[in-house]
Amino acid sequence: MRDSEILVTHHKELMELSHNISFIEMPRPRKLAALMELCTRLLGIKRGSVWLFPPERDRISCEWLHDTEQPGRNSCVSPNGAEFNLFRSDHPEYFQAITEERVIAVEDARNDIRTRSFDRDYLSVQNIHSMLDAPIFDGEQLSGVVCLESDVRRDWSVPDISLAVAIADTISLMNTHEAWLRSKRALEYVSRYDSLTGLANIDSLRDRLGHLVRKIKQRGTGSLALLWIDVDRLKTINDGLGPQAGDQVIADIGQRLKEIQLAGKDFLARIGGDEFALVIRNYTLPGFLDEVTRELVPELPKLVKEICNNQDMPVSALQFEVTEDSIQGDFSVIGRVLKQLVAAGAELAIDDFGTGYSSLSRLKSLPFSRIKIDRSFINNLPDDENDCAITLSIIGLARGLGLSVVAEGVESEAHEAWLFEKGCDYLQGYRYSKPLPYSEFISRYFSG
Repeated sequence: MRDSEILVTHHKELMELSHNISFIEMPRPRKLAALMELCTRLLGIKRGSVWLFPPERDRISCEWLHDTEQPGRNSCVSPNGAEFNLFRSDHPEYFQAITEERVIAVEDARNDIRTRSFDRDYLSVQNIHSMLDAPIFDGEQLSGVVCLESDVRRDWSVPDISLAVAIADTISLMNTHEAWLRSKRALEYVSRYDSLTGLANIDSLRDRLGHLVRKIKQRGTGSLALLWIDVDRLKTINDGLGPQAGDQVIADIGQRLKEIQLAGKDFLARIGGDEFALVIRNYTLPGFLDEVTRELVPELPKLVKEICNNQDMPVSALQFEVTEDSIQGDFSVIGRVLKQLVAAGAELAIDDFGTGYSSLSRLKSLPFSRIKIDRSFINNLPDDENDCAITLSIIGLARGLGLSVVAEGVESEAHEAWLFEKGCDYLQGYRYSKPLPYSEFISRYFSG
């Protein structure tokens, strides 16, 4: 058969395979297996393999190897699960050739300068005499190699080389298509999901609600509830601990909401910076909102006990600080949580006192043991008469309620002297130290 006829026959079989709907729908490994089987059969050679460049480009890694002596399996995978890699540093002439010449057709692989470095550990062991390699691309970048190996001496013909290049081009097209699919999925993810929490975004929520409403109307039955969950005081966390801490809080809350098990729970989305939405289907049970509220409130006391137990630390070593404005309004849920923490042994302090709107009855109803005077009243002591009067009033209030007092924002000797004179129990501020990383704190105050 003439070379032209062989070439047409080879390409006809390749076209029939690559355009077959069953091939198109195959996962990548099965496509590679089919292509390598076709290639070795048409050329009558021992082995056909596909190799990829990793991002470092210091090696090529075997992705698929078809061996006619072991059909139906990927011979790239060794019995111990190790990968097959060929490193540029061990085979510099081969890497230079595949980069510059692109197609390598070698009749005597054991002695050719481009491939002889493979002889001792591979070619002689596998009884390989000739090699034909063609480049694979991902876009314009060289991304891999199709390697064909013959166990008899072979002068590669034009149809042989043409088929090898066509197989490599087919895999290059697969790479392009797979890259397009990844880009499409990435674009869909960006437009439909929140990158921080992995939850659906508001556009996905709108679509889901629209779908559920249409189903309810079509069936003439069913119901749903939309719960809007707003995280308070996220700005305080961002200002005090940095935006990364705030992001971590949002991510943790998203994960907790994901894990909540509720009858009828259908869809969860992050709406904005500090807001989530939860869709409940078949919302008909009486008292259901109370159930949801109980589930959404973190089981903080239980969690605190578990952590302390795991760290072999008493709960009494902990002191929780609650800002004044967090206990205004209906605080029945947070009140129960705080009381449980104190019952477990922890202490409770009210932070930034004097800046919020809590009433004295609210202060009296919770088991606080300490009041922290906000720094805004300390800054101008002892020169500002109003700040002096307010600070003295807070100290007197604390004494009357049997609470200890902490002054925040102490930065000068004048602050220190006046507060000590007036009977403040504890002072806190830059006069003593700025916030320190844990390791530096231990090194400064606890090392010998």
